[in-house]
Amino acid sequence: MASNGDCLWYDAHHGNDFSLYYEPVLAAADGTVTTAWWDNWNNRYAGYGLHLRISHPGGYETIYGHLSALAVITNATVSRGQIIGTSGNTGYVFGAPQGGHHLHFEVRMNGQVTDPFGGAGSQWLWRDGAWDAQGRWVGQPKPTYPISFVVDDGDPGFSKGRGGLGGTSCPPSACPYWYTDTVGYNGDMWYTYVNGNSPDYWARWEFLRPGLYELQVWIPSRNATTWSARYQWVSSYFYMPMRETIVDQWGVSDEWISLGMYSWGPWPQGWWRGVWVSDGTGEAPSTYRRLGIDAIRFRVPWSVYIPMVLKNYP
Repeated sequence: MASNGDCLWYDAHHGNDFSLYYEPVLAAADGTVTTAWWDNWNNRYAGYGLHLRISHPGGYETIYGHLSALAVITNATVSRGQIIGTSGNTGYVFGAPQGGHHLHFEVRMNGQVTDPFGGAGSQWLWRDGAWDAQGRWVGQPKPTYPISFVVDDGDPGFSKGRGGLGGTSCPPSACPYWYTDTVGYNGDMWYTYVNGNSPDYWARWEFLRPGLYELQVWIPSRNATTWSARYQWVSSYFYMPMRETIVDQWGVSDEWISLGMYSWGPWPQGWWRGVWVSDGTGEAPSTYRRLGIDAIRFRVPWSVYIPMVLKNYP
């Protein structure tokens, strides 16, 4: 489900809308991701937008709509309470609160829409939550992060270049299609144009130390207009990502977006290790679609999240 937020109902509306503004979204129960993508790749404003479907035992399915980021991929196994994405305003969100920003949460039983908060068998889906005195559903508590650190686009641990993942690092003079702007975290950012399915220009943030982190990426207000920025976690010399996160940069302006929780390392040192993103977004090459590059934040969560994460990321 999600962190705390107001819950609204609509007649003939298949689900519950939680008034959330770029908040981490948590899996309601253990299950398997069956869909992690756009409702309609050609129309950002259609249907559920960027969304997730998770299959659970007993014929249940949960749907999480209008997300700004996906922290899991199709066929991934997820645990109850795991961060699976970030709420947003993709898809058909006309008339929704906060300018369209909300989470659509829907539960189906054998393909039929069912009441997620009542009725026979529904309560097994979540055990941590209750209605408060104001009529709001209070689910998982928001985690606290006593330690966090940022790798910005000009810091040690950040590099950019061209030639596909693992290509040559280069300064601006040797990378003519890397551009800069005076917006973003600490007043600067980089961007390049998307390049279909053939990655050429890339950026990388290095993990400074092994550990358990929630990762967040800062999306600046300009020159970040791709629908499908693909952040990949690479720990192998052969550039095989152990995880990929999709972010809709188009709809985000000066916000930290959660990429999920990860247990990183320790592995042997290597310049290939880290978080990578490239211009190979899958979108047709265009000067209108741009990949924005800025800071990444590593946040160390409180201990209640550790057993949950280690179940899937030993």
